Amino acid sequence: VARQYGNDLIANEYAFEGTDRLAMQPSVEAITKVEVDRYRATIAKTFRDDWKDHAKAKGDLSKQDFSDRVAAAMRRGDEDPQYPEVSRTAQRLRESVIEPLKDQAIKLGKLPEDVKITTAASYFTRMWNQNRIVARSDELLDRLAKDIARGENMTDEDMVYARIMAEDVYHTLTNADTPLDTMQITAKARGPLKERTLNVNDVDYEDFLENDAELVLNRYSRIMSAENELTQRFGRADMQDQIKEVRDDYASLRDAATSEKQRTELDKEMK
Repeated sequence: VARQYGNDLIANEYAFEGTDRLAMQPSVEAITKVEVDRYRATIAKTFRDDWKDHAKAKGDLSKQDFSDRVAAAMRRGDEDPQYPEVSRTAQRLRESVIEPLKDQAIKLGKLPEDVKITTAASYFTRMWNQNRIVARSDELLDRLAKDIARGENMTDEDMVYARIMAEDVYHTLTNADTPLDTMQITAKARGPLKERTLNVNDVDYEDFLENDAELVLNRYSRIMSAENELTQRFGRADMQDQIKEVRDDYASLRDAATSEKQRTELDKEMK
């Protein structure tokens, strides 16, 4: 069972004895690589072509500044108030990168069909700048605590609990594995304060976010392509059912082992 799922997951030019190579389908790794390379090429070409148009129009933005403005535009309805080339880039990348991957995630049941963005005028995946968060953690925690406490008649004791809830959110943000993990953040109940969904506005935390649009979109496409392909192949990206099946299979093999040496070898394979 483990070998079967290994072949499903990892690109491998070799096959275990008894494997019907003609019946093997491309691995998740191989398919994801093709998808990621395609998106990376689309992103690079879009930025390259549109920045050249900007330069020809005597625009004053460097490539890095252009990418930063695209990120800002993608959080604000894909519109830049000053540079039409930036607006066009944001719109093209939403159509060619953001929407196709989001639509596939909805089709696979990873996102609800009526998913809505309430924290910005338009969705642009949050990628928190780890160095900035660490360097300014107290400032970030204070801001999060105030957002948690917003609209409440908070006592000093409540504010202490709001700060603890902010710390929980902080750890969620810094340990997120995929863009989906930060779309809806829950602040866990602490003391008298109830659990609540934290809908912070992206623009209010922009100074803590990664604002290089090309970098963020490449990460988004890489992670979402893998998540979607894993879900399509195995039913869910974390492969919990398959992991349980492998463990159960090893348990059966261990029970059937006739010597301690065989059991030890099986234990090593499981690690």
